[in-house]
Amino acid sequence: MALPPRLVDAAQRVNLVMPVVRALPSALLQCPQESRQSHHTETARHDTTPLPVLTPQDEMENASILRNDADNGYFQGLPARRKSKTKVLMRVFSRWAITMCLIMSIYTVIIVYSGRTVMNQTTKRQYNALITGLSIALGLAVASSLNHMVAELRWWILSRRFRSKRKVELILQADNLKHTIMLAVRSKRWSIHLAALGWLVLTIGSQVGLAAIGLCYSTETADKRALLVPGNVSIANMDTIETAKIVQSKSNALGAQQYTANSYGTMSLAYDTATIEEAPSARAIFVPSDPLMFCSEGRCKYVFHETSQQSLTDLNSNPVTVATDRSIDATTRCAAWPVTAGGNGASPNITVATRNNGRFVIGVPVRGGADQTTFMTRGSRVCGPGCATVTALEASDTAPWYYACNITVGSVANATRPEHEVGSNLTALAAAAIALQGYAASSLVDATDLQYQMYPAESVFGTPKDGTTWMMEGMLSRFAIGVVAVAAESNEGQVVEGMMPMKGTKLSVSHWNLIHLILTLTAALQLALGIAAALVANRVVVPDGGAVEMAQVMRTMAIRDRTAEIAGEAGEKGFAAGAGGPVTSLWIYRDRMSSQEGLYDLHMEEKRFHARAEDGMIEMNQQRPDTGRTSRASTAAKA
Repeated sequence: MALPPRLVDAAQRVNLVMPVVRALPSALLQCPQESRQSHHTETARHDTTPLPVLTPQDEMENASILRNDADNGYFQGLPARRKSKTKVLMRVFSRWAITMCLIMSIYTVIIVYSGRTVMNQTTKRQYNALITGLSIALGLAVASSLNHMVAELRWWILSRRFRSKRKVELILQADNLKHTIMLAVRSKRWSIHLAALGWLVLTIGSQVGLAAIGLCYSTETADKRALLVPGNVSIANMDTIETAKIVQSKSNALGAQQYTANSYGTMSLAYDTATIEEAPSARAIFVPSDPLMFCSEGRCKYVFHETSQQSLTDLNSNPVTVATDRSIDATTRCAAWPVTAGGNGASPNITVATRNNGRFVIGVPVRGGADQTTFMTRGSRVCGPGCATVTALEASDTAPWYYACNITVGSVANATRPEHEVGSNLTALAAAAIALQGYAASSLVDATDLQYQMYPAESVFGTPKDGTTWMMEGMLSRFAIGVVAVAAESNEGQVVEGMMPMKGTKLSVSHWNLIHLILTLTAALQLALGIAAALVANRVVVPDGGAVEMAQVMRTMAIRDRTAEIAGEAGEKGFAAGAGGPVTSLWIYRDRMSSQEGLYDLHMEEKRFHARAEDGMIEMNQQRPDTGRTSRASTAAKA
């Protein structure tokens, strides 16, 4: 009569223990009374007693019992449940979300810091620390994602065919580049070579691409904005106009100042003029090629500059000059009347037509002929601080015009100390400068209060305006502000305490397109490869957990390796000399459905075959790691 399965199982376990019991010293099997000896004697005996050694037959019996456990409903490897696709994809998306957060952080840091016109050393260090940390974190995130893909795909790869123990180990360690290369070298399959090559390209390429982001930007010396630190600055002395560079006698007499003012207005044509909207803001670095004056219609503006005194005394560096928030304006208001008589420039008097058919006769100091404009002013006419009245005759044979204008040079805006102000003498001279002579243009004219200047129609300041007042207003304002600007550039400087400019650094991004390409490819490839790897790997049940869970999956291989060592099956392939010749073990990953619903037994299945039998035929069989029991015969699979 056959025994129940449970009794058979118990008997097998007893047989497993009996060899160990037989190996115990006989002294340990004596009666309790004889074992009651002194403590020192018992300790000495315990230390000198050798541990029992299991024979190969005992190891075979252990493996057989493990296999019988699996046949009786026990698990041969790791019990696990299949994960749903939703859960698998959620893991992919969670890793991708981390990558996207890092990419957006990199974009934010680059955009924010590249938008700053100037950075000091502290800000530069902050940027370097942030971009370096984020780049390293992104590289680690991408590498971790690739390792997760390989960790999941390796079980699907192991389930495709039987492989040798060494190749199984290399596949399990495929997240290591060294083992990937070794696997490609040992294998003869082109698919393994392509997979290894693709893995190397992805791993190395992703890190090289992320490192290349650092080549797309650079920190350069800021040439648009300067840093301001407390220190000494050099500013122009604007108390009055200095004549030393224009008048040979270096006199500061009124005539010399008037002559210098008119000369400065003409010299201002050598500097560029831009619109008021283009006027520089505070801390903008000034270079000689920048516009000096800014005009729109009847208003012109000059922005004052400051130069670092430290840069002026340092012979190894160029002076650092910046624009300030201080400025001064020149405005003009004009009225125009057509000339009805004497407008050809050949008569000492002209007649202008006023409203309601009125007539007004005006004398001119000199007859300059046609195609020229004569500007006239009287020092006795005062219209306010920094204001001068200037009249002009636009002589012509066809359409002469007469203008009367008030030109005003205002006070300095945002001045915080007396040295910032412009002297009233200088503003008055600048307002009337277009008509000033300083020294008599003709000894035949005996009029000390009346001064005039003539400009040919071909010159900038003599171009006919044909009665257009806003054009005349703009031209007069431009001449007046030009006097102030050239005086500020020519007068001697004075050193005052203030905010000293110094050059900083600026983040310059030269290849935005490459940054977009690298970061976009990183995110897109990680998502696409992650989804593809998850769906492919999910065809088999992937063991979850760490080293302990993997050890349970590999338990069958561990038992075979141990029994082969004890039984004398030497070598990596597990050869053993037997009746059928050398024996080779091949392994494949299995996820066998257990009797419990939804639970799988994850283990490695072995296939053993003799290389060649005595009659020359290759013999193959699939065996379990037990005493040699054969489950079924099969053909050899390529490893």
